[in-house]
Amino acid sequence: MAQGLLVSVGGTAEPVAAAVAEHRPQVVCFFCSERSVEKLGEIRSLVAARGLDYRSRVQMVQDPEDLTRCYADALRAADLLEAEGVSPEAVVVDYTGGTKTMSAALALATVGRGYRFSYVGGDRRNKGGLGVVQTGTERVRTGWSPWRLFAVEEKRLFSGLFNRHLYGSAAEVLERALGHDPEERRLLEGLLQLTRGYQHWDAFRHAQAKECLREGVERIEEWAAYRSDAGYREVGETARANLEFLNRLQQGTRGFRRRHRLQVIDLLANARRRAEVGRHDDAVARLYRALELLGQIAFEEAFGCETGAAPTEKLPETLRETYRERYWSEEKGACQIPLMAAFVALAEAGRPEGLHLRERAEEFKALLYARNHSILAHGFEPVKPDLPRRFEALLRETFGLTDALVFPRMP
Repeated sequence: MAQGLLVSVGGTAEPVAAAVAEHRPQVVCFFCSERSVEKLGEIRSLVAARGLDYRSRVQMVQDPEDLTRCYADALRAADLLEAEGVSPEAVVVDYTGGTKTMSAALALATVGRGYRFSYVGGDRRNKGGLGVVQTGTERVRTGWSPWRLFAVEEKRLFSGLFNRHLYGSAAEVLERALGHDPEERRLLEGLLQLTRGYQHWDAFRHAQAKECLREGVERIEEWAAYRSDAGYREVGETARANLEFLNRLQQGTRGFRRRHRLQVIDLLANARRRAEVGRHDDAVARLYRALELLGQIAFEEAFGCETGAAPTEKLPETLRETYRERYWSEEKGACQIPLMAAFVALAEAGRPEGLHLRERAEEFKALLYARNHSILAHGFEPVKPDLPRRFEALLRETFGLTDALVFPRMP
């Protein structure tokens, strides 16, 4: 039994009564013009003759020939029905009666809500088969909304979420779409695995990301091989390139366990995604880590030890006494050298990383001052929107970072 029926009313009562008798709703919302509202009494009589009853709501149409006004009124009609406590899955929309404009507006206004649709047709019509259905020959045809059947709403919402890097929410939407579009299930399953992969990647869970991306790319490529859809083929190609990056990262980091310069590129890309959605503090935190990582990698290559445990005898001779006074840790039995001090040591040793940073030290100090006084570091000031862009540009220019890592965008 359908709990709710939203029905347009035209010049004849019989089709509406047939729809009510077919769906047996508890609540009916009538979508009427000033002329067709007169038919409501007759409709109730016809329905009562079949031993049925219902609660009713009425939404009047301001102008039955104006699509814009009819659309607005149809939205109000749907809201009236839902205000009665009827869930979308329990609503049937019958668009048989009323003007063509009323029917079109009713379908447009409700197609994205998950309702079912029905239409009252018949085998016999007057006017040589071109007029209205003759009384007693009505036949109700019911089906799902095509919007729901082909997952149009979910796909559109999914693309918007994915392209804003909200991968967790995008995956939830796609899971719903799987049951609505059996024709493209292979594609949707591939996109779901891809989305979960990028969700893992965004949280630096690279091993899980690699497995999901591998499966997702395979499914999308299988689907695209027999179709001419360039949009999803491009998604698959970009994801394949991302998967190759992960393979190189895994190899370079020995299973994602050691530092490597590819991690810097990964951090820059992650920071840009955070900045694109307005999370500027998060972006700057990742850029700071990228700078720190560059220093740590170069420091280990130059001195054969980590910045967090550096024996004084391995440091440039000119810095040993100063660094022992400032950074010595009794617990470590070595120096624990902070970010800028590590680059000073690199410059003293003639390493290009240290020399390049020294040339632009004032620019870095200004950016790091803003970072250090942000709410995610040691202060209370929010990061300004242009800071991530300036910070990334300075990193790339100073250290010659030309590689880019770009995630796909959904069509």
